[in-house]
Amino acid sequence: VEKRKTGSSLRPIERLYPRIFETLVKYLLNGMAQRPKRIHVFCDIPDTKQALRAVEKAVKQTLKPIARASTSFDYRVLIHASKSHSHLQFADYCCWAMHRKYERSDNRSYKLINHLVANEFDMFNRGYTYHY
Repeated sequence: VEKRKTGSSLRPIERLYPRIFETLVKYLLNGMAQRPKRIHVFCDIPDTKQALRAVEKAVKQTLKPIARASTSFDYRVLIHASKSHSHLQFADYCCWAMHRKYERSDNRSYKLINHLVANEFDMFNRGYTYHY
């Protein structure tokens, strides 16, 4: 998500995180042939307590109605320091590689992971205005 394209009304993390997470989850679930029985959401420990509350709220606020509306599934929110969790380290590397690709036109790291990338959904792909 290119946060610079986020308008001022959506920029507070209490509004931004739920919107982005909801879009991501719906996008992923729509691409699945059948609903999962369980979803585990792994998050890095945010910098502030406010961000931590926003992340937890975003995940729960998004998954609760989806889980209820479809065939019921369980979900867990697991918050770990990324340095102690291999999945989070991998996610960080993927984000960093994509950042290098788009911000610096450096594809070296991206070439190592591109066979694992099904697509690159850009939530703000239509936006051209940078707010900061």
